[in-house]
Amino acid sequence: MSDYRRKKQKKGHAGLLIILLVIIALVGGCVVHFQMMTGPVNRSDRKTVVVEVPSGSTTDSIGRTLAGKGLIRSAKTFRLYSKLKHLGASFQAGTYSLSPSMSMNEIAGIIAGGKVTTERFTIPEGYNEYEVAKKLAKEGLVNRTKFIQVVQTKDFSGEFPFLKNAQKGKNRLEGYLFPDTYTVPLNAGEEEIVRTMLKGYQRTLTNADRARAKKMGYSEQEILTIASIIERESGNEKDKPKIASVIYNRLKKNMPLQMDSTVQYVLKLRGKNPDKILYDDLKVDSKFNTYKNTGLPPSPICSPGAQSIHAALHPAKTKYLYFVVSDKLDGSSVFSEDYATFLKNSSKYHSAVSKK
Repeated sequence: MSDYRRKKQKKGHAGLLIILLVIIALVGGCVVHFQMMTGPVNRSDRKTVVVEVPSGSTTDSIGRTLAGKGLIRSAKTFRLYSKLKHLGASFQAGTYSLSPSMSMNEIAGIIAGGKVTTERFTIPEGYNEYEVAKKLAKEGLVNRTKFIQVVQTKDFSGEFPFLKNAQKGKNRLEGYLFPDTYTVPLNAGEEEIVRTMLKGYQRTLTNADRARAKKMGYSEQEILTIASIIERESGNEKDKPKIASVIYNRLKKNMPLQMDSTVQYVLKLRGKNPDKILYDDLKVDSKFNTYKNTGLPPSPICSPGAQSIHAALHPAKTKYLYFVVSDKLDGSSVFSEDYATFLKNSSKYHSAVSKK
């Protein structure tokens, strides 16, 4: 072989080697980039982000949701990753607790495996803190004793400034554990669940509501107390503004509110059955007894819902001073301006009950 051919062959080998190295570099760069794009957004950020994957969600929609919540870097990369791993048809609807510290592989695996990492619970309107604790404990979400301890001793006012003007003492959070349906991480714990419910209240009462309360001459705490009485006294939503008017009309006249719900609250706290209030129960010695004391109770008697809070802020304009359950026995109430009419309405109710 001539020297010329040997030199030409060597040049050819060198060219192929360069091309091969370029290809390896490009492939390696793509691999590194792909690993970066599918890695955790922030390894040190372990905060929980709740993600809802509705039934029928596509890979694209899931990717957009994850990217929008800062859990992945790119929805397009998520689509490509899911295609490479053949995961598209495996994603399952549900509510998931994810974190920016998770890789795309971990996140996709959780959603594809249907590994729901959250729990949902519902607190009805009108529950007091002990009833909330009992329900959550029954559902296995909290230890009842620990929950009550957190509610009565933990200071949340640094996180929630509205609590700085709340009542003092053990029942400091009574009324503020907002009734709603919540989603929390598995094993969230007592403090986190309380915090979640306080956030629910925070979202509900607006600055405009606080301004209206101030214009009406009442504090946020007093409005919440009035709303809690409305919640416990009403049998349907349409009566709430009228019940609110009765409360305000009595307060203006310095009349005792004489609300059975406040006595029921005392009886519940003392471990008695409040379903039937006897005449002697109306004599119970407590600041919450609105038969013996004028003005409002010292704090809310339950957690009122949004409509009861709205009624407290927007009472009907009436001269009503009395109300009683209607003889229709449909949960509605009958209102009156004078005691004589109230007695007649009350008699009709008791007669209807006896005939039932």
